[in-house]
Amino acid sequence: MQVQEFVQDNLTRPGLDAGCIARELYISTRTLHRLFARHDMTVAGWIKARRLDACRRALSAPGGGDLPIHQVAAQHGFTNASFFSREFTARFGLTPRECRLRARR
Repeated sequence: MQVQEFVQDNLTRPGLDAGCIARELYISTRTLHRLFARHDMTVAGWIKARRLDACRRALSAPGGGDLPIHQVAAQHGFTNASFFSREFTARFGLTPRECRLRARR
């Protein structure tokens, strides 16, 4: 639970990774990876999924259309707009722009 809370509270940090989490929570990276492996997940995959979910919520929120999509991605820790777009499309089956347009209907 501590790991999940820490990640949720720090999604905007571009450098958020297993090493950062382990240091902040005073555990070894190996222990952290083992915790996630128990649930058939990787730390990086889980962080990316949480970031993508947060971006989707931001793009779908009423009034969420004011910020350019690349800025929404950057606010949630994505430093590369094209990587964000590819990952978003792969996860949700629609582009970030399509997500925003559907929310406006």
